[in-house]
Amino acid sequence: MLFLFTALLGSLYATYSANSIINSRLSSDLEGKDLIVEGIVATIPERQGDNWRFYLDVSKVKRLKEGILADKSIALHGKIKLAWYRTDRVISAGETLQLQVRLKRPNGFMNKGGFDFEKWLFTQRVKATGYVRESAANKVLYPAKWYSVNHFRERLQQKINLVVSDKSSVAIISALAVASRGEISDKQWDLFRHTGTSHLIAISGLHIGMVAGFAYLLIAAIFWLFPVLYQQIPVRIAGAFLAIVFAIAYAVLAGFTLPTQRSLIMVGGIVIALVQRQYVPSYKILSVTLLLVLLIDPFATMMASFWLSFIAVIFILLYATKQQTKSGFSLFSLQFSLSLGMFPLTILFFGSASLIAPIANLIAIPWVTIIIVPFILLAMVCMVFAPWLSEYLLQFVSLNITYLIQVLEWLDTFPYASLGFQSLSTAFIFVMLVAISFLFLPKGFPGKWLGFLLLIPVFTYQVKGIQHEGEFEYTLLDIGQGLASTLRTKHHVLIYDTGPRASAHFDTGKLVVLPYLQSIAVKRIDKMILSHEDMDHRGGTIAVLNKIQVDEIISSNTHFLANH
Repeated sequence: MLFLFTALLGSLYATYSANSIINSRLSSDLEGKDLIVEGIVATIPERQGDNWRFYLDVSKVKRLKEGILADKSIALHGKIKLAWYRTDRVISAGETLQLQVRLKRPNGFMNKGGFDFEKWLFTQRVKATGYVRESAANKVLYPAKWYSVNHFRERLQQKINLVVSDKSSVAIISALAVASRGEISDKQWDLFRHTGTSHLIAISGLHIGMVAGFAYLLIAAIFWLFPVLYQQIPVRIAGAFLAIVFAIAYAVLAGFTLPTQRSLIMVGGIVIALVQRQYVPSYKILSVTLLLVLLIDPFATMMASFWLSFIAVIFILLYATKQQTKSGFSLFSLQFSLSLGMFPLTILFFGSASLIAPIANLIAIPWVTIIIVPFILLAMVCMVFAPWLSEYLLQFVSLNITYLIQVLEWLDTFPYASLGFQSLSTAFIFVMLVAISFLFLPKGFPGKWLGFLLLIPVFTYQVKGIQHEGEFEYTLLDIGQGLASTLRTKHHVLIYDTGPRASAHFDTGKLVVLPYLQSIAVKRIDKMILSHEDMDHRGGTIAVLNKIQVDEIISSNTHFLANH
């Protein structure tokens, strides 16, 4: 009865929260209309040439009709996602801007295998998306406040860019220092995905926990040097306090995003449990942490990072329970078990899994958490007190990142380093998760062998294609303005147009066409037809050609395909 009551209470809370988010979005009758908005730049803006992308925390919105500004404000408050194209203006985090914009309600494409952009906007509480129009009304109302966290983060990133000349290294340093990942290239992301090390580039519970651990060790060292301190306060209390302070500081550096808040809660729960004089079971710490996370953000379950974080902790606890009956402990065994346990989830969320992840993480995790991240944070502190030392530290970090990338690139050359499972159905992924959970059961547990049996249908699964001669399947892909479609028969695949490419961030070949083809297990395209030269019809072509073999291309202009 208690379970049903709490489940009902949780459902009501989630429903109320969802309704509040949806009702606070941009009204549909304002879509495409000229609006004057005022707000604070809420993140570090991303710049590509003369184009900008940023979030604006809106405080005031008014309708602009035929050049006349309405007196009445519109009820729209919160975060909106904006793009500003072909401008020579410089946007800074923390500034208060007045802009003329055109907005639309949050939405995304609906294609098999594609990224659910609308769901992501919902979890990020984005009220509208749009672009800035050139206008005399566009201006800076107030500069960033001296206490603006985002402005401070942006200044740190700018100093990193000045000191580190290697662009590939500076992108990763910025990601680990201030959680700005916009400069990481597609090639780097592919490398991290292939080697199963993407989680190391996002500031997560692992990084925040590491910072908290170093703070605790720092206090322990100070108490060891000055034993008189033991008479003033217990070392575990002082260590826990400094650990929480350091963890909060690092979370603030990361922009205090929702995933960072979740990681901070997890680490905080563990630290508080450690200072208790009595033993607290691990499952209780995990349960309380889960409850707090869902109370703060009931839609955390819609994010991959939520499941990856908690499931990883559960598998580590299962491994620890299993090892209690053994005399030794193997770090490689732990990493292999964790990679095996996370295998189904990485397939579910990313469509692929890395076979070399245990080895790659065994090398990369200590390298990142013991050397790279601590020296990055030390460099951040030295920027204030000893800028000359900060430069040397960042150069040392850049060198380490270069060597780490070289090691990962070497591992990525191994055959079958990464396997694609984009076409595997969710039901089979669930079966795989159950099977692997069986394998984690203690030795001698009845029915453990069922884990191996359940894996057989997973690895023998094949996508059902066109079964009979003369049948065909035509799919018109949702890509907004433009055209992209596929035609399949029993033995052939044809692509007719590949949709638009507005920028490196918006390429429907990469975002729509490729994920769809991979979800239906297409390995080769017999013919590609590009109806004409407009970018909204051929923009995604290069992205497709980079990943899938195309036997024949029919187009009135093939000059842009010179390298293919």
